[in-house]
Amino acid sequence: MSRFGYSKLHKYKAAKSRRLFLLRRFLSRRGSTQGTAAPASQTVYWVGGGESTSWNDTMNWASSSAGTPGYGIPGSTNPVVFDGGSSTVGPNKCVLTGAVSVAALSFTEAEAAVAAEFTQNGKAISCTTFTYNCPTANSGEVFDGVINLSGATFTVTAAENADHFGSGMAVSCTANVTVASAVALAGSFACAENFTTTAALELGRLQLTAAKTATFSGGNDDFTLTAYTLGDWDGDASDDVTIVSDDSTTWDFVNPSSMVVSYITVEDSNATNAIDATDNCHDGTGNTNWTFV
Repeated sequence: MSRFGYSKLHKYKAAKSRRLFLLRRFLSRRGSTQGTAAPASQTVYWVGGGESTSWNDTMNWASSSAGTPGYGIPGSTNPVVFDGGSSTVGPNKCVLTGAVSVAALSFTEAEAAVAAEFTQNGKAISCTTFTYNCPTANSGEVFDGVINLSGATFTVTAAENADHFGSGMAVSCTANVTVASAVALAGSFACAENFTTTAALELGRLQLTAAKTATFSGGNDDFTLTAYTLGDWDGDASDDVTIVSDDSTTWDFVNPSSMVVSYITVEDSNATNAIDATDNCHDGTGNTNWTFV
């Protein structure tokens, strides 16, 4: 018994209770307590209502646009939406500090305030589909790292929104992918399967795979490639890369100079600069500025 009437056991229990209280408060604010994952397959909305910018803060997520914070942290089965709802709930911007994996990732900002609500921060994102549907652009790179795309579509709905896609963006496609966007993207695509465009498109770099097909939008839609590394479009001795138009009309290819390709079959391509296609390449007719032997 102490001189103030408290036993050592009493003081120990009081100190322990205080530590537990502080730990619970820290974990709740940090959003990393057990059981804080969002329900499987349910759509989750960023509302930014927590005490940090962390993806792993449960209070930054809700089950509806501008909904009640605290729904749970999205995982690989959850579609995730950034739609500007955070402006009515909390002030937090999502700043990735590590890789994230979700079922689908959508940006539908009414005023395209994405830069004020999200930054990839160079961290990898894995998703089945990626949709960027923001009608008004504002400046500032948002996407500057790897996007592992395992599904069919990468959609950006307006050319001016390319401001948010930096040269560090690297989309890695493990399934057939369609870029249904009239847009200029400074980043790169690496495709393990077929690659298709349905509108005018500019890319920093495109890497294709043997035995797969790249289909470009014909008619008046250009495909512009700003950088090329030897081997990017090569097939191999067993299988060509096949490059065609989506409607058997000419697709205009604004290409880097000094392209040298091997083991490809190409047709209906009107290239701006000469392309050396003399190493086991096949002229499928309708090509301009391609040299075949």
